Amino acid sequence: MSDGIVCFAGQDWYIHGRAHCDFQVMRELAGDDRVLVVNSIGMRVPIPGRTEAPARRIVRKLRSILRHYLARPLPAVPNLLLMSPVAVPAFTTRAARRLNGAVVAAQVRAAAAAHRVRDPWVVVAVPTAIDAIELAGWGDRVIYYRADDNAAQPDVDHQLIRAFEDRVIAAAHLVLYSSATLLERERERVGDKGVFFDHGVEVDHFHAADRTEPTDVAAIQRPRIGFVGAIDQQSVDLDLIDRLATEFPDASIVMIGRSATDDARLTAHANVHLLGARAYEEVPDYMASFDVAINPKPATAWASAANPIKLKEYLAMGLPVVSSGSDDVARFADVVALAADHDEFVEGVRAALAGAAPGSVAARRESVLVDGWNRRAERLRELIAELPTGSAPRTTDQNGAAGTPNRPGRN
Repeated sequence: MSDGIVCFAGQDWYIHGRAHCDFQVMRELAGDDRVLVVNSIGMRVPIPGRTEAPARRIVRKLRSILRHYLARPLPAVPNLLLMSPVAVPAFTTRAARRLNGAVVAAQVRAAAAAHRVRDPWVVVAVPTAIDAIELAGWGDRVIYYRADDNAAQPDVDHQLIRAFEDRVIAAAHLVLYSSATLLERERERVGDKGVFFDHGVEVDHFHAADRTEPTDVAAIQRPRIGFVGAIDQQSVDLDLIDRLATEFPDASIVMIGRSATDDARLTAHANVHLLGARAYEEVPDYMASFDVAINPKPATAWASAANPIKLKEYLAMGLPVVSSGSDDVARFADVVALAADHDEFVEGVRAALAGAAPGSVAARRESVLVDGWNRRAERLRELIAELPTGSAPRTTDQNGAAGTPNRPGRN
């Protein structure tokens, strides 16, 4: 019988904030369960010339470890402990992997025991954690939270990370896919272990009523074309931002988020404003100042399989939205302007600024009202409750067919 949950997160709470899906679900689960969140141990050593802003990434991670090495409860949610273990993302040799895994496992087991968690379900969002999980003795308690196509990220060793993914999939009882596109792409790889586990949204947090316009954005000329999220070549179609800045010289493009790219390229446009990262609590105030919100995804394998959390946040705010097209976004075609290319994106923004965006404010918000993170957490509880206790994870044959009895229902 499980006495809690340990989550090896895909990001670092203290660097990226709590907006990421694994953090959101764990925060909800901690209302009733003891949860230990282990901030990401990484998937590569940042390398100049290969990794965007490598020095900045290293400094941020060291700061997180030095300040938050010891697990501590989140004040608002006492059942949720956070920790940043000492770890070196060196994974190229078996010896380095096992040494790093042993070091991380010792730290995490100690923190879990202090939290009275000794026999947890282990939710893993970063595949490089598998050595630590096995060495901690939890290799038969794995649930893989596959929020991204990790091996498709541009600055990782693709073959190495795919091998890690294969190990986690083999160990997992369930593989939770945030993206229906990625699940279908990998159906043969995971067989019946794969579950579509859609993103949620904190509906009560993202609403447009009674918002105070931040002073830094108040000085920026309207109309405002707004974006919230990571600003890098992996996440944002920078060529499209260039195009929008040129096509709409009288509009302002307001970008909220941590930048890991060449800012000079964007700020060369007088109407592009990079305001930097903002606390999760402040983001709705900035979104409320947008006249249209955008989701400009690049045409890459990683981006095509990424289900954007920001889309539901935009919709919860009732904003007009223009997005690059994908199967995951296409479900919202009645309230989102979908664009197959740059020309369509420009026309979508033009229509939105003219008041001709798809859907009404009420319809946009209504489209995501049933998608609260609390419902996602409850769904995960249901899936865990249906898992046969004491059983080994299922295997899959080469055709993706399950090698053990039927699994829980799908959502």
